[in-house]
Amino acid sequence: MYAKVLNFFEIKIFFLISFILFKAPPSRGFSVSETSKYIEKAKALALWNDPKWIRLGHYEKTLFGLRSSFRGPLFIHPEGYNSPEAELIETLQAFLSDSKVLTEKFGRHPQCQFLARRTWLFEKLNVNKSEILNCAEREEWIKKLGATSVSLIFASADLGNPASGFGHTFLKLINPQNAKNKDLLDYGVNYAADGDQSEGFFYAFKGLFGMYSGRFTMLPFHQKIREYINLEGRDIWEYGLTMNSAEVDELIAHLLELDGSVSPYYFFSNNCSYQLLLALDAVKPELELSREHTLWVNPIDTVKTLNRKLNLISVRNYKPSLKTAYLSSFAKLNTKQKVLLDKIIKTSTTISSNDLDKVEKALVYETAAKYISVKAYQTQDNFDEVKYKIALARAVLGPITDEDKVQKPSPPESSHDSSAMYLGYGKNLASDYASFKFRA
Repeated sequence: MYAKVLNFFEIKIFFLISFILFKAPPSRGFSVSETSKYIEKAKALALWNDPKWIRLGHYEKTLFGLRSSFRGPLFIHPEGYNSPEAELIETLQAFLSDSKVLTEKFGRHPQCQFLARRTWLFEKLNVNKSEILNCAEREEWIKKLGATSVSLIFASADLGNPASGFGHTFLKLINPQNAKNKDLLDYGVNYAADGDQSEGFFYAFKGLFGMYSGRFTMLPFHQKIREYINLEGRDIWEYGLTMNSAEVDELIAHLLELDGSVSPYYFFSNNCSYQLLLALDAVKPELELSREHTLWVNPIDTVKTLNRKLNLISVRNYKPSLKTAYLSSFAKLNTKQKVLLDKIIKTSTTISSNDLDKVEKALVYETAAKYISVKAYQTQDNFDEVKYKIALARAVLGPITDEDKVQKPSPPESSHDSSAMYLGYGKNLASDYASFKFRA
């Protein structure tokens, strides 16, 4: 047995490691006394009664007090959906602790999971900056998304689909780099039920009584456009909202908090339109958008609610569907043109006609191309060959027609209200009468 003699270099390494172990500051930790101080301050201010906190938790007044219809990772406390106070205290404790259980549950520290909550709570409590964690992953994702403004999208009604009989609304997150007809690269935020229309009667029954789960999802905007404008033939109205970039960031942070949580979906009340209003209220609770609707709300009511708020809508844009574009072109054709169009559609060939001049023929081919596009999307069949024939026949005639612009219809918010009550009095040959009519 013998002891190893350390050389000069090894001695230096030994002392360096010892210095690091005994002199370096400990790993990050939160002060228990500071945490208690912030919790006591929150209790003194009763922050759980603040409208902002109520909106961030999607709490609503019920016969049994404030409750949220959501269940899932939106809440840290087991009974958080039922108690704004318990959820706020639990949130503060989670924010100011190194809970490995919660970090594993969310895949990140609670501060980074609940960015919208953290921003508001820490500002209210004037939390020391040293207590704020770096959330590079979340912040980098939001930065890459690049959204600086937001729009409400209204898709017109689809009477062939019971769930869309009143239209549909969702949000569009706008990246300014996607301007000038590149907005299909933006992202849409949708709230929808996980229902199955093939269930027939049970589909309606479950939807009326909240037996489906509703959830928020984020997906590329072009997917929603393809679904509505191309497949279902539904026109789109876009309403730009006057929200600054900081408010948009907060909205995105709040939507991330809602990821994975579900709420019972009711076709007439707790639906896409109502939940979008609640999400906007979470950012700007002073608007109280959701409080205007109690028993029911439909997509047009959502648009009207936003329209009634002063300076909330900055711009309106209309995008006709392929079906609307086709019908607009078809309405401008004369009888002879319609006869030729019918022959082209039925035979899938470019039949000529000596009864029409070049411009009239060009308009027929353009209308036929629109019809084939609609049919291709609806049936998902391959019409490439007939599309090529029609395009070639139209190209031979040259640029002899003007751009076919679809006439913009009246916007949805100009329509009559969905609910109405009528009282009347009159006379007929027999006697006087009174009438009463109510439309939900």
